[in-house]
Amino acid sequence: MGLEFSNLRAILCMDLDGTLIDLHEQAHPQDIQHLNDFSEDILPILTTGRSLPSARGVLNQNGILTQEPFPLPGVFLNGAVALLPSEVTLMVQYLESALLQNLLGLSETFSSTAFFFYQPNDVYLVNPTPIGRHLSKIHYLHAQECAPEKIPNQINKVMVIEEQAENIIPIREMTWNWPAEIATSLPNILEFGAPGITKGKTLKVLLDEMALGDVPVYIVGDGENDLTMKDRAKLFFVPDTAQPHVREQADVVISRERDGLITPILEHSLYS
Repeated sequence: MGLEFSNLRAILCMDLDGTLIDLHEQAHPQDIQHLNDFSEDILPILTTGRSLPSARGVLNQNGILTQEPFPLPGVFLNGAVALLPSEVTLMVQYLESALLQNLLGLSETFSSTAFFFYQPNDVYLVNPTPIGRHLSKIHYLHAQECAPEKIPNQINKVMVIEEQAENIIPIREMTWNWPAEIATSLPNILEFGAPGITKGKTLKVLLDEMALGDVPVYIVGDGENDLTMKDRAKLFFVPDTAQPHVREQADVVISRERDGLITPILEHSLYS
């Protein structure tokens, strides 16, 4: 698809995991068709906790936007990275040293829990549990397994994953007052970012840079990290599989099984 911004009617921001992509790493056929042939007056933007290489892996698996460089703008790693179309870097935000050291210590305290340390293009795995290795494979992370002391100084995001959601609770309780952006993207995944860096704030930076601040924005997502974009949304959509407290804040709840997500959003908002 070619990108032309002068006649845009709307912007559609889309989360990946639990939203566009289901628990089996599959997108709905209608969503695939839309993303490969979007109307020129609607701009899709990815807003995801994944890095670009990870997002590209699952999109390519589904036959979505397989061209390179990646043609869409995007907010990645929960706002730590913003890319303009064709993979032009707009913004990269790293964790402060003190927060990173605290997270490394946390990985030693919870030594049976997998911790992923993200850079824009590389990922490091501390405590390589079975669920951690499985996620590394299905998310196309190709994570390097290493000890905490081998983690680089520049890290954008830390993701913690457990087999069972209840095992995340002690970690969240221990860190609730840390100077960080902390959110669950899925119930068994806890993510840490730099304070003040969210999908919502980075989306504003991206739209301002592209001179699109006045174009109506529609947002679809399923996690706490997506709620940071809600204030920018003309309408906030969630799939019916979203976490209950996120679903409660939606303007519209969509069942994706029949028609996917994008068809109902277009029919409800843009072509009604």
